[in-house]
Amino acid sequence: DLLQSVFALLGFYLFVINQKTTKVWVFVLSGCLFGLMLCCNFKSIILLLAIFLFLLSEYYQKREARSLQIGLFIAIGVSLVYLVFGIYFYSQGALNDFLYYTTIFNFSLAGNRSYAYIGMQLTSLNFLKDFLLCSFTLLGVFSMQLKSSQTRLLLLCTLLPIYGCFKGFFPYYCIIFLPFMSIFTANGVNNYLIKRKMSQ
Repeated sequence: DLLQSVFALLGFYLFVINQKTTKVWVFVLSGCLFGLMLCCNFKSIILLLAIFLFLLSEYYQKREARSLQIGLFIAIGVSLVYLVFGIYFYSQGALNDFLYYTTIFNFSLAGNRSYAYIGMQLTSLNFLKDFLLCSFTLLGVFSMQLKSSQTRLLLLCTLLPIYGCFKGFFPYYCIIFLPFMSIFTANGVNNYLIKRKMSQ
């Protein structure tokens, strides 16, 4: 889970800081990092889904083909990593096991209702335990401009993985959305505690 988060944040960082660049290789590299993220823990695919949904929404709002091109380059990067791993496991006679345990097995868990019910219970309990974190996250969301594309991206990267937890991706998988949640939390603390205290 920790290594998955390292690759996820590196891929996300490259993706965010290069939104205006014309360098194709940057987004392919970002995709490679996301591919390594998936190979560490396939359940983190929900973060990649959030990024693709963001790019689609950007395309429909601005009608710029660039958003789709970025998505394509990221998908190429992810595919390259899977190709390398696939070739290796094929050479070891374990390609079927690799594909089953990284994809099919995880999707079957996500669709299991009993797992989803347990996941919902445990995740709800976790949020109650972290009441302050959740409260300041919500305050941070309300204090940021929701019209900003960066805010929409952060919201998607927070909310979709949380949804994944409720679908049965158990609470210890929350590490995938905590970095994004912490950005809203810091903003909430800054706006409602630090700024107000300084203005008094």
